[in-house]
Amino acid sequence: LLLVRGATAHVGPRSAALIAAPVWAISVILGISWVGINADSDMAATRYERILEYEKAHASYAYEILATHYQDQQRLPQAIAAMEKAVTFSASPRMYVYLSNLYKAVGRTDDALRVLRKTVRQYPRHDGARNNLVLLLANTSYYDELLAVARDGTIYNPERPIYHYYYGAMLIREGRTQEGIQELVQCKRLGPGPEVMAEIDRVLGGLGPKDGK
Repeated sequence: LLLVRGATAHVGPRSAALIAAPVWAISVILGISWVGINADSDMAATRYERILEYEKAHASYAYEILATHYQDQQRLPQAIAAMEKAVTFSASPRMYVYLSNLYKAVGRTDDALRVLRKTVRQYPRHDGARNNLVLLLANTSYYDELLAVARDGTIYNPERPIYHYYYGAMLIREGRTQEGIQELVQCKRLGPGPEVMAEIDRVLGGLGPKDGK
């Protein structure tokens, strides 16, 4: 089913919400910018990590920022290690999504799926986690699970076209054509991107008068 290939735009690896991370969390840990007082990036990161071992109150935010530092340097194993520590101090779904993106970037797809599945179970209304899980399930051909996750997405986040799109695609794949068509039509109503719109039109056109009308 070619329909599954659409809507594969990936959510950016770092949430925009990171910008809003409390500045005081860093000031509590360091008092002044650790980057500004360390010209050597490796020494700065090492010093930062040592300080974090003693300051646990806001460590999740701090480890997340350390992870972005490593990611900006293309040091993804270190970024992953920092985020694995971050999520031990915080149950924030945003941080789990970030960790899953890092796993995916280094080819650790099973770990990315594990983290996203856990996040969706604990936070079923979190759109970022479900969105990424849907895309990853589609790309790895876990179609039975994809149907269920997308279906629940139409319940928890009904305004998001991606869930109607993939739910409709999976219903059609299972032979539940009329139900699938209804979901694809709803997806169109919600205004997905032009590529998805064109793919839906192509699929509906290919179903013929009996199924598509």
